[in-house]
Amino acid sequence: MGTQGVVLAVPDFVSTLVVEAAVHGLDLTVALEAPGLPGPALPQPALRETVEVTTALLGRSFPAGWGDAGGVLRATGRVPLTEEDRVALGPAADAVPVLR
Repeated sequence: MGTQGVVLAVPDFVSTLVVEAAVHGLDLTVALEAPGLPGPALPQPALRETVEVTTALLGRSFPAGWGDAGGVLRATGRVPLTEEDRVALGPAADAVPVLR
């Protein structure tokens, strides 16, 4: 399949769609944060795939304490990195956001 001038194998194309849907689903959790309102829940396999892709692009696992959703939000630039986050990531902080 072709997208943006690049030919992708079907598994890579499906992974791209899953990651895109999961990241936009997480965008809603940031946009809808309000006391007493739960954010939308992502299917665990979609979140797992998104973590695998974003950590591969980051070149390392997420620092302890970030959690999967928090790590994806930080790695994709949806939540700005704090100075503490930058220290925890080390040189990998320069790769953020991993999706452009």
